[in-house]
Amino acid sequence: MRSATVFGDLNCPASAQTSKFLLIAHRGGVVEGRFPDNSMAALQAALDRGYPALEVDVRESRDGHAVMRHDRDLWAYYRDERNVDELTWAELRCLRTCGGQHRLLRFEEVVMTCKNKADLMVDLKPPHSRVFPALVEMILRREGMLERTYIIGTPAARRHFAGKAFVGYSYAKLLVRLGTERHARRRYFVFDEGRRLTDRRLRVATALQIKIIPSVNVFHYEENPVIARKPAVERAALVRAAARAEIERLKARGLCEFQIDPEFDRWF
Repeated sequence: MRSATVFGDLNCPASAQTSKFLLIAHRGGVVEGRFPDNSMAALQAALDRGYPALEVDVRESRDGHAVMRHDRDLWAYYRDERNVDELTWAELRCLRTCGGQHRLLRFEEVVMTCKNKADLMVDLKPPHSRVFPALVEMILRREGMLERTYIIGTPAARRHFAGKAFVGYSYAKLLVRLGTERHARRRYFVFDEGRRLTDRRLRVATALQIKIIPSVNVFHYEENPVIARKPAVERAALVRAAARAEIERLKARGLCEFQIDPEFDRWF
């Protein structure tokens, strides 16, 4: 796996299609059924594996702390049916996974761990207060990571970070912004599921000189009704085949930045 810089060329030149890729690890690192999402173990595994960037999920606790968690509730890994936003950080910090090995992290810990090691894609999850994006911005600025961060997430978060960091929108929503905002190409990038980025959409975005980052995640294919009905082993094989075909198509179109589940990095 080879890396580029987050704020590099809009798309790879044709000669670099097979030699330069920036892979962004989904859900806070190498999860793959081995580690809880956004845990220190998942982050460290991604860094050890050479990932140049990580996509992390940030939620607001009841008392306004930035906490790392993909799902709103705490059932996965922690077997707690409550939601992150219902608990204070003092309550959240005491939770442990069933084996007792992993705990929830604060956003500050993640930023400090990745500082000088990897760039970030930050997904601000709902619900959150009006001031929460400003808290996330403050932490990124303090650690010198704001200019090394992509922002996705809630509409309020994207509005807050416009002009401060690179903000991702789906293809359709970004085209609307291109028609109303003079400097949109310098502020935003296309962030959309790879399966939704048809060849026509890729041609239009490339012609408009817009950066494109597709996401290729397991759940995109597990949602397919045909795949969902298959036994687990066959389902996993079909998901891998579909993801590989998608990745190869997008690579052939000149894309070199991908947000992926790490089980798919074998095809780069």
